Amino acid sequence: MVFGAVKTHGGFVEMDSAEGKGSTFHIYLPLLNREKQDFELFQDTVDCERGRGETILLADDQEQVLEIGVAVLEELGYRVLTAVNGKQALEIFEAHAEEIDLCIFDIVMPEMDGSKAALHVRQIKPDAKIIFSTGYDRPGRDEMKHEMVISKPFSIDKMSRLIRRKLEDSAHRLG
Repeated sequence: MVFGAVKTHGGFVEMDSAEGKGSTFHIYLPLLNREKQDFELFQDTVDCERGRGETILLADDQEQVLEIGVAVLEELGYRVLTAVNGKQALEIFEAHAEEIDLCIFDIVMPEMDGSKAALHVRQIKPDAKIIFSTGYDRPGRDEMKHEMVISKPFSIDKMSRLIRRKLEDSAHRLG
């Protein structure tokens, strides 16, 4: 899990090991200029697909992913509700099921993972629109084979097109 997270953020892991003495792991992550990163983040939204005020439930256990996700999604024109794990996402969905247009769930989260949260969400609202995100290799599990899964890190443009496609695909089926 650590290797996947470090690799996703452009870093690497080194290990020193000596028999009978133990192992030491060194984690290296690139430095980021926060102001520059935020400016560049919103520059990327210029040509993106825009929201129309829809509500998105974003669930991820990484605080930075939630912060950036909210900033980007709001910049794109969406209303955003957030959860830090699948259990909290389910509670929020239960309270706001009629107003939530789309869920974006990280697959690996504490207390309840994204796929289990999605099963419960679909018991409440069978036609719930869900996109899964993951920092790991795409899941090979049978229950995920027909799901829309995006691998982290992803571009804002790619995510904006995926969101629009998911929202409009379901709308076309209803109409």
